[in-house]
Amino acid sequence: MPTLNTTHFLLSLADDWQAVESDDPDRYIFESESRDSSLTISILRMEAPFDQLPEIAERFVQFRIDAHYAGAQEHGWLFEMVEPQIVAREFGQVIAYYGHLTAGGRFSFTGLVLPTGVISIFVESDTASEEALSDTLSEVAGGMEI
Repeated sequence: MPTLNTTHFLLSLADDWQAVESDDPDRYIFESESRDSSLTISILRMEAPFDQLPEIAERFVQFRIDAHYAGAQEHGWLFEMVEPQIVAREFGQVIAYYGHLTAGGRFSFTGLVLPTGVISIFVESDTASEEALSDTLSEVAGGMEI
C-alpha cells in the first residue's frame, strides 16, 4: 500500500496506485493502470489566519479556472466543467468541481484550503466515468489524515 507522509498530511492509497517521479517536491503523482487514472496531489504552502480562508479559496478557484482555460487554449482543447463549489468546514474550506474534454477524458478536483496551505487533489482519466472519478476522490480523501 503506497503511503505518503508530508508536513501537511498522511496518505494511504490502495495497492493499485504506483508513484510517478516528480521534479517538484510539493507535487506527488500516482497512476493506476486498473483505473486508467492519474492522481496528482500538490501542496501550496502558506500561513494565513482562519478568517481569511474563504477569500483565499475564492482566489484559488479563479487561479484554477484560469489555468484550465490557459492549458486548453495552448493545446487546442475544448472542455466543460461545473461551477466550482466552496464549502466551509471546521478545518478550513473545501473546493470541488469536475469536468470533461469534448474530445474525451474527464477530470475531478478537490482542494483543501487550510491555515498552513492548500492541498490539491486532481484525478483524470481518458476512460473512467464521472462517477468512477468521484469514487476515486472519495477513496483518496478517506485515506488522508490532515
